[in-house]
Amino acid sequence: MRTCQAAGQWVYAGSLTPPESAITVDSAGPVPLEPDVTPGPFSVAAAALGGFWIIEAVNQAAALERATQASAACGQKVELRALEG
Repeated sequence: MRTCQAAGQWVYAGSLTPPESAITVDSAGPVPLEPDVTPGPFSVAAAALGGFWIIEAVNQAAALERATQASAACGQKVELRALEG
């Protein structure tokens, strides 16, 4: 990290809570009446991360609402997890 910081390339680092704490939200497809909210990670693969968004939410309900909107916007399932700490 120090090398990246010195080169001006470091943007952000943080750890996520364990995959078991994840919630998968699927609001993709034709305007669903209710999103499909499932406890657990989106994938059971050893490692898979296509990208991430970091948002600030006042509580889990607000985060779930944003995840629902994100899933609809990108047309696929999203996995919601908190940052550690």
